[in-house]
Amino acid sequence: MTKNRYLFQKRLAYIIAIISLSAFIQAQSCSPGMFTRQGQVDSFKINYPGCTKINGNLTITNNVANLDSMYEIKKVNGALNINNSKLVDLNGLQNMESANNLTIVNNMILTNLQGINDIEYVGFIYLAENKSLEDISAISQTNYSGVLIVNCWKLKKIVGFNGAKTLSASIIILDNFDVDTIDAFHNVDSINGRLRIDGHHKLKSLSMGEKLKYIRDDLVITNSPLLPILPEFPLLDNIRSLKLENLHGLQQISSFPVLSQARQDVLIQLNDKLDDISGFKKLTHIGRDLVIRQLPELSEISGFKTLALVDRSISFDQLNKLKNLNSFATLNQTDSIAIRTCQSLDDISGITKLDFSKLNYLGLAGNESLSYCHYFPLCQYLQENRGRHNISSNKAGCNTADEIKETCRTVSADDELVIRITLSPNPTESDFLLTISGYVPSDGTLDIYDMMGRAVHQQPIYYGINQVDIAKFHVGTYLYQVSDGIKTLKRGKLVRI
Repeated sequence: MTKNRYLFQKRLAYIIAIISLSAFIQAQSCSPGMFTRQGQVDSFKINYPGCTKINGNLTITNNVANLDSMYEIKKVNGALNINNSKLVDLNGLQNMESANNLTIVNNMILTNLQGINDIEYVGFIYLAENKSLEDISAISQTNYSGVLIVNCWKLKKIVGFNGAKTLSASIIILDNFDVDTIDAFHNVDSINGRLRIDGHHKLKSLSMGEKLKYIRDDLVITNSPLLPILPEFPLLDNIRSLKLENLHGLQQISSFPVLSQARQDVLIQLNDKLDDISGFKKLTHIGRDLVIRQLPELSEISGFKTLALVDRSISFDQLNKLKNLNSFATLNQTDSIAIRTCQSLDDISGITKLDFSKLNYLGLAGNESLSYCHYFPLCQYLQENRGRHNISSNKAGCNTADEIKETCRTVSADDELVIRITLSPNPTESDFLLTISGYVPSDGTLDIYDMMGRAVHQQPIYYGINQVDIAKFHVGTYLYQVSDGIKTLKRGKLVRI
């Protein structure tokens, strides 16, 4: 009895050991590293029996032709790198569940990514220089941290990639010449990098960004001449820079309805058919430069109506059909502003609310229709030599700085006789009456400035008696200007006591 019990216990211990060893083998990890020959792949199961997890990178390169012997691998605790001249697909990796990164580069005949269809997480996706790659739908449902797809010349569609929300890296789709559709990344809400779509000469449909709120770096959509419309980006409120360039199919920009801040630049340029910019309805601050240039069909800017501050410079350049800058009436401060070669521009009243005391450069050049420049703050800027300027090649009346200053000094005596404008009482403690007789202004406006030339009040005025409330003004002397939308009718001083 004792002997039988001993034998039973011995057999039981043996069975447990076998089971434990089997479990160990099944769960073991290995570090084979790089596979450069087909023989290495074929002997993988022999050399690493039961290996399901690769410690470190798994690299498949040179002339490996199939991956059938690697079907047990489930996890790569490093990058899965495939750089190969003979693989057509990735069959053999069908049980792969995750890798820290996925790099598929310079695969000459790889046409699709079938074989890793069930992979759940791949970290950063890097697909580059895959000259025959036509289909990447196998990884379109995976979770990821960022995407770079570049120079995959036969790829036609990028669809899906909706498994990720918060990205720790960028989305860059670059120079994939046959891509005509990008319908992807719809669930991404923040990108801790940049979003760049660039160099797609057949791209006709771009759909993304419905949930995107934040981009740490730049948003760039460029060099896609057939793209007719931009995504709306309805929730995006903060970016570093925005660049929209060489989008020759684009006729309107109505996007970015809640964007409030660009921490560096907004660049809209070289878009041949763009005729209206109506977006940017809540943009208040640009941290460096605003550039709108070389848009030959642009006839209207109806966006930017809340823009108050551009830290460094503003440039309007080669906008041949644009007639006014009225959408920029809330613009209060910038260091430099240049308006050049806007041949139809005849109204710059939209920028006269600028604090010219903080302006260091004013450029007005090559604006063939611009003849009215003698707005009070601009006059004061030139007369007191407050900053640098380049004024030339505009229409008579605005052709040079001296010409503007001379106009600033004179108001027609005939106008004074015909147009009778009075302010009473002046000085005043709270309000006054502005009376216009002998003239009915079609677009009458009263502007009041402090002694530094900063706009402090504006209101429409009409023939007859207009009441003006200045009770909230600080005690002191102010300058007023009455205009009719075409010329200045009267200027003078107003005293608040």
